[in-house]
Amino acid sequence: MNQRLVDLLTDDDAVAMLRAGLPFAFEEADVEAGRMQVNRRTRVAQSAVGQEVGVLRERILQGFLICQLGHSAVRLPEPGAPMVDIAIDREPLEIKSSTRRGLVTAKWTSDNSAVDRVLEEFDFESDMLLVRIWWGQEKDSIFCIPVEVLREEAGRYDGSYLTSARNTNNRGVKIRDDFMQAVETHPGTTRVSIDWQRSAVEIPAPITRRVNYWNEVRVGH
Repeated sequence: MNQRLVDLLTDDDAVAMLRAGLPFAFEEADVEAGRMQVNRRTRVAQSAVGQEVGVLRERILQGFLICQLGHSAVRLPEPGAPMVDIAIDREPLEIKSSTRRGLVTAKWTSDNSAVDRVLEEFDFESDMLLVRIWWGQEKDSIFCIPVEVLREEAGRYDGSYLTSARNTNNRGVKIRDDFMQAVETHPGTTRVSIDWQRSAVEIPAPITRRVNYWNEVRVGH
């Protein structure tokens, strides 16, 4: 268990900062990753959030940790580093996010043979920082789950806590929701509640910002 992270998530000032800033930052991430797609059944165009939103949320949380703990304590991952999104005092940490009770990804892969290896060999290697987004609600939303808790609960499942949509549109190996509910409510897990209210601020779409940028360049050129 990374005590530095636990101390941060139980510090009144740090928690107040998260509660004040996280919803808007994640709202911006949704807009940044937004796209239009056509419903195959109705042929109606609908807005959707792309998978890259996970990376944007991860960077938001990395930025918060660096802001609070400093660059000397927080290290971003080396290229290609497996299972590690950040290290705090040299202790690795996975960062995950999900809307409501969406399944958490254990390992991203689209290859079915790689899925078989993950299902057979997967083990938790670090603490997990999980954020669940509950727009319009106030609920426990940030979970610092020690690797000891993850492994303890995994032992109860005898390897059956993973799932994968094989032979379809494979989007990696997921962790079963009943397993995640168990670790999220475990006495060893640190929890922070967030009130997920959307702001009244109009957030411009990425293409709008790019167009505005070039208009400013044209005026100033």
